[in-house]
Amino acid sequence: MKSLINLLSIKNFTVFFILFWLGLFILIPGILVVLVSFFSSSPNEFYEAVFSLESYSKLTDPLYLKVFQNSLYLALCTTLVTFIIGYLYALAVVNCRKKWHALLLILVILPFWTNSLVRIYGIKNLLGANGFINQFLKSIGLIDKPLQILYTDTAVIIGMVSILLPYMILPIYSSLQKIDSRLIEAAKDLGAGPFKRFTKVTFPLSFSGVIAGITLVFLPSMGLFYISDLLGGPKSLLIGSVIRQEFLFTRNWPLGAALSIGMIAILMFTMWLVNKFKIGRVE
Repeated sequence: MKSLINLLSIKNFTVFFILFWLGLFILIPGILVVLVSFFSSSPNEFYEAVFSLESYSKLTDPLYLKVFQNSLYLALCTTLVTFIIGYLYALAVVNCRKKWHALLLILVILPFWTNSLVRIYGIKNLLGANGFINQFLKSIGLIDKPLQILYTDTAVIIGMVSILLPYMILPIYSSLQKIDSRLIEAAKDLGAGPFKRFTKVTFPLSFSGVIAGITLVFLPSMGLFYISDLLGGPKSLLIGSVIRQEFLFTRNWPLGAALSIGMIAILMFTMWLVNKFKIGRVE
């Protein structure tokens, strides 16, 4: 009885600590951001505590709409490329001998041991005019002058894929590993070819991992401003870059907060669509 009481007390303390942590570092800052978004901007202060919808009215400005559109485009391209590479890699790991699984998964997790900013600087050197790619293409005679890869949308997508790829591979691998091999063998015995076995058995049964991977990649890819700052040009702005500029440089906190709320609204709508699609698949 005493051990049960101790267990319950530990459980209650853990729940309380988690709720306290979430409230202190997520709920309260979120409420403050919402409040600031309804305040007026001030030339001398971060904001003026006077109710105003001026910041939200600026969200319909063509400039900010263009940034939102570009952010969605880059996020969707990143998610698509990451899904194709991640699914093929996870499928290859599952189908290879089990003794190689641990090594191949370590290769996926290995980049987490290095700071992502350091990796982006490495990619910047790789894609530069004097980087390895251009030097290699020159050495084999495919190009005469360096290709313009750096400071383009392509460079931003490459950078985001390199950072977010593990978040796609791991959930897909987990879902593929749980598939009963007898189901695939049964489909094979019934005359289904490799493509039909994949489309009718493997992919539908791994769909939950696909949804999890898409969510983990798409949501952060709209806010990785340091990647677009280092690898992209002026036309490759992410909404995260604009929010950082409004808070740190322009010092227009109400507009930065309103842009943050707009990005959160887009992400929540995307999650709602993904969840609805997932439910539809399960049914």
